[in-house]
Amino acid sequence: MKKILFISLLLWGAGALQAQENETSRSLYFNAGGGSHPLKYDLQNGVKENFMGYTVNLGYHYYFSKNWGFAAGLGLASFQSKATLNYQTSNASVDTDNDSFEFRTQYTDWQEKQTILLLDIPLGLVYQKQMNEKFNFQFSIGPKVSFPLQSKNETSGGTIETTGYYPQYNVVLFGLPQHNFTTLTSFPKNDTSLKPVLSACSNLGVLINLNNRLDLYSGVYLDYGLTNMIDPQSKFLYQEDGVYNGIFSSDLTKRVTQYAFGFKIGINFRLGAKEDVSVETTP
Repeated sequence: MKKILFISLLLWGAGALQAQENETSRSLYFNAGGGSHPLKYDLQNGVKENFMGYTVNLGYHYYFSKNWGFAAGLGLASFQSKATLNYQTSNASVDTDNDSFEFRTQYTDWQEKQTILLLDIPLGLVYQKQMNEKFNFQFSIGPKVSFPLQSKNETSGGTIETTGYYPQYNVVLFGLPQHNFTTLTSFPKNDTSLKPVLSACSNLGVLINLNNRLDLYSGVYLDYGLTNMIDPQSKFLYQEDGVYNGIFSSDLTKRVTQYAFGFKIGINFRLGAKEDVSVETTP
């Protein structure tokens, strides 16, 4: 009885593998697009403006059944936001004459733009359903790991005014650059250190059959960052020693991630697709 059961399982497994092999198909895809690509962060003492971004992707689909498969690929995605700040900081300090004072920093319409470029490595499940001879519905979902290739902050407007308040004399000193009491309007572009980020990503689209190998793809995408890209800092945005840290390297925000929603188009190239062969039999 055990031998019969074992042989039956072997035959069933062989049949399942054969059926899977017959249904298996593979494809390469390339697509590009764009949409809303903001950097997500809670900003203290300011307002944030979001911008558009782009995405370019190359990948591979492996279908293990008629409708279901795995997806893997590589991609590039850009993200950009701008912060406008209006606030003042004050910290205790001591001057060269050992007099204590308050070092005050006033931000007036101060603008900083953050731009990053990520290398994406998505994985996931893909579902495809044939609607008719020309159109296939396609949906994919899964995780994505993204590595920062470039991350910069750029000041683009407003002023930073630094002054010194001496409470023992009830006087405010300003316009003394040699003591770092001055007005600043810009800083050079700075690189920002970011960590890799884990995201959830999904795609929904339609494949339009052009021939037995090639499809035109159009669809929408949604990416949502799940992990923090920065290590929270306690430093001021602008320090008394003249160092400008940037928002992501200061105490103005504790968490940064990304979000993307947009439209993309591309091509899908089917590999090893089997053509239906009709065999005419003679009665």
